[in-house]
Amino acid sequence: MTDPMNLVLGLPSLFISCIQSFEIIQYGRTFEYDHRDMVLRLEILGARLARWGRCTGILDNDPTLITREIEGKLKLYLENIESQFEKARKKAARYSPDEHMGKDKDGTRANVRKAIRQWTTKYTQKCHTGKKKVQWAVHDKKILETMVCNIRDHMDDMMEVFGPGEMKMISTTQLQLQKEDIKNLEHGELEMLKHLSKDQDEVIVKAVEYAIETRQASSHIFSGSFKINGENDGARYMFGDDVARGVVGTGHYYTGDFNVGGCGTK
Repeated sequence: MTDPMNLVLGLPSLFISCIQSFEIIQYGRTFEYDHRDMVLRLEILGARLARWGRCTGILDNDPTLITREIEGKLKLYLENIESQFEKARKKAARYSPDEHMGKDKDGTRANVRKAIRQWTTKYTQKCHTGKKKVQWAVHDKKILETMVCNIRDHMDDMMEVFGPGEMKMISTTQLQLQKEDIKNLEHGELEMLKHLSKDQDEVIVKAVEYAIETRQASSHIFSGSFKINGENDGARYMFGDDVARGVVGTGHYYTGDFNVGGCGTK
């Protein structure tokens, strides 16, 4: 097992430094949506790394799962991820935020991006982030796409350094966290997040699929015709459940006299 002091001074700092690299890519007003989507995929990978670091105990300075061998492998993977940013950075022009940064007018995409960044911040809040890195941009879509693919491959390999038992435990914990993270997202935001996370973060995809299926199962569907006649003094009728932003509650109650006829809706 790794000495706690060495872990505090080494691996968590490398993790934070690497995670910060995901935060410095910005897009400008003239970038096409597919370019912006690739930027979001990169930020999803950053949130994935932060969540994984939290669930393994690394970002909580908990060395329980970290052996010397695992620590060495993780440092190598983190360095490989950082090297992908360096390769792209050498080809990227430094920029002034006032000149290039623009607000995304797509409300759904902007909300998804905000959520992703909030998750990253939450997962890393116990760690000292230190000095922020210089901001830069990748204007070449091909360079950005290559960087995202290479980083994803390094992360996929890195997350298999533990044994089957530890990996299962970490995966379960991650899914629980992610289900909680997405519970307030709208349906359209969930669909976009699932689309962007495909091939980037299996945990997000599973969490989104669970959320969508749960909401659909909780929604009331009535098919056919109905007719209610007569006095119903004090009677109460409830039709289905209310589902709003992931929260399932009781349905509407109706009291008093009813005289209803017609076809239901589906």
